Amino acid sequence: MALNFQDIKLWLKSPRPLWVRLPSSDEETENEKAPTHNVLKRQLIQEYLLYHWPWILSTFFFACLTVILYIVSLSDNGPACAPACRWRKTDLESASEQLKEQEMRFSGALAYNETGNLVIEFTPGEKKWVGNPTPEIDALWDRVESGSIILLEGSESDTVRDKTLLFDGYWLTGLDVIHQIHCLNKIRKALYPEYYKPEQSASTEMLHVEHCLDYIRQAVMCNSDITPVPLTWYQSAQTFGPDFRTTHTCRDFEALLQWSLERTSKALKGKGTGMEHAKDHSLKMPGSLQRSDGLSHGDHHGQ
Repeated sequence: MALNFQDIKLWLKSPRPLWVRLPSSDEETENEKAPTHNVLKRQLIQEYLLYHWPWILSTFFFACLTVILYIVSLSDNGPACAPACRWRKTDLESASEQLKEQEMRFSGALAYNETGNLVIEFTPGEKKWVGNPTPEIDALWDRVESGSIILLEGSESDTVRDKTLLFDGYWLTGLDVIHQIHCLNKIRKALYPEYYKPEQSASTEMLHVEHCLDYIRQAVMCNSDITPVPLTWYQSAQTFGPDFRTTHTCRDFEALLQWSLERTSKALKGKGTGMEHAKDHSLKMPGSLQRSDGLSHGDHHGQ
């Protein structure tokens, strides 16, 4: 029987002495067709695996455990998303399907014109949301505010079920971005008191405006847009300033607004009573959707 170099090398690397029974002369005769060194190699490998199998098994176990923990961590943080991570843990899950991203170049930048005067630059043909009040400007803001309260049932209401008011079988809620726009509109109207007559007492109006200012502050800080703002030199004014005409990666607000408008009391009025029931009866708000004139964010403060 002859041992080749690889057999000897494997034997030397073995973590403990391996004793292999050598075949007898009769067995050698019976195994003429199977070379002895192959039998020895197979027995050496079997002994090696027998000694190392606990390490192999434990390695496989921890690999599986790592994969399971990774999958669980993804489920705890909401649905998987792109590197930009459009989904946030506190988002309304049923609205998350509308979270499309798009690049937008901001308009309405402060800049110095050719004569060195400070102006607001508007993109030609773009709708104006600010300026002296007009019916066209009011219509833009009013359309957004009309989607402030939405009615949800079924799987769409999973995020808010038993956490908000129930109205005629529907859970009442709203996307916070629309409340933020409502607040911004409140501040806009406060700039033109001659045109927009106060609908509440002066103290209540001031309370509302201050609430809106601080709420928008928190929203801006919460979203923390980190798009870099470059600086530019204005030769006409011999000064520098920020160039606000920058491109941002934004959520598709129009898609979110359209989704909300399709779920308002006005849109669902002909559908009938919803299917939801509240565990806590104190969450049930009196009234009927069919007899309602419509629900809006302004209803809670008489506007």
